[in-house]
Amino acid sequence: MEEILTLEQQNRLKEFLQKNPEATLTEITAYTYNNENIDSRSKEGRILKKYLLDNNIEYKNRSIFQRDRVSLTKDQEEFIKNNYKNQHYLDMAKILFKNNNLTHLSLESREVNKYVNKLQKADPTYLDMTTYVPKESEAPAQSHIGEYFPPRRMDQTLYRINKYLNLGWEEKKLKAMQLKQVEMLQRYLNTFSFCYQINTYRREDDRKLFEDAFIRYTYDKEDLTQEELDQFITLCTEVVTASTILQQVEDLRQLLRQASEEDEGRNIKMSLNEAISSLQTEYNQCRNRQNKLYKSLVDDRSKKIQERKQENASILNLVQAWKDEERRKSIIHLAEAQKQNLEDEAKRLSSMDELKAVIRGIDIDEMVHS
Repeated sequence: MEEILTLEQQNRLKEFLQKNPEATLTEITAYTYNNENIDSRSKEGRILKKYLLDNNIEYKNRSIFQRDRVSLTKDQEEFIKNNYKNQHYLDMAKILFKNNNLTHLSLESREVNKYVNKLQKADPTYLDMTTYVPKESEAPAQSHIGEYFPPRRMDQTLYRINKYLNLGWEEKKLKAMQLKQVEMLQRYLNTFSFCYQINTYRREDDRKLFEDAFIRYTYDKEDLTQEELDQFITLCTEVVTASTILQQVEDLRQLLRQASEEDEGRNIKMSLNEAISSLQTEYNQCRNRQNKLYKSLVDDRSKKIQERKQENASILNLVQAWKDEERRKSIIHLAEAQKQNLEDEAKRLSSMDELKAVIRGIDIDEMVHS
């Protein structure tokens, strides 16, 4: 149950502020709770600050609490409902308030987090899939993370595209081709093979890297076959493997620097150098596999697109030939009709007595008057 000020404490607070408008928060806290041993950093001080903020009560050195309290709109609450299972509250706050400079202490972020907590308490099946780590030094050991949940809505898929590619796509402004690409990417991310592979990673960073690589490679390829999809998953796996090797190399180099500074034995340095060399060789092999697989995918896709163009060209040629055949038949029909008309006209003319007389060289008037 949320703790609040009692009516007596509220009256003491108002009375004290009226008489001492320049009092500090520590002085206000001590007087309100009638205890000189507590200050603004205590639990009571936090409760008091919240009360002052909620009631918009001014006091000296109010700092960030002088800002108006942030309230979520209905649209913002709906966005959070649709995305809180897959996104951290800080990321959502940056999107909703269009401010990439927000931190987990910002009022906007805290308000989003408050609403997220409310949703989580109302959903007993909720499983948190995101862990925000503000600083690497503060990051806890990633012993286990839950199951990966692929996007099930277009806005979730679109968020991932913009997150990794920064394309700035807006759902209501998508072109027909872009809309098709988003829909197909959502299908790819929901396939069993993709979900199975990404769930094999036990570090959140590895999952993000795998998802990033997969989306970058496939977001604009709306016609992938299952075989091609499996090859792209393999390619993304190599990307994560290469990253892991580089991290291991850096760790060994750090140990080697420490050993050099501490004048450790020669054998230790040689062992570290050999391990680094072995990892670098493994990294080069991994990169070669990536390049070959990517080249194979690009070449096969180019060939498929070319074949598709040829098929389309053949269809167009057939359509054009059909049109040409129809035109030829139309011309023949007109020619035959014209020929028939000429024959009819010739027969009509040949039946005329006057024309016959002219043809035979006989003057009609002479025949009449002779």
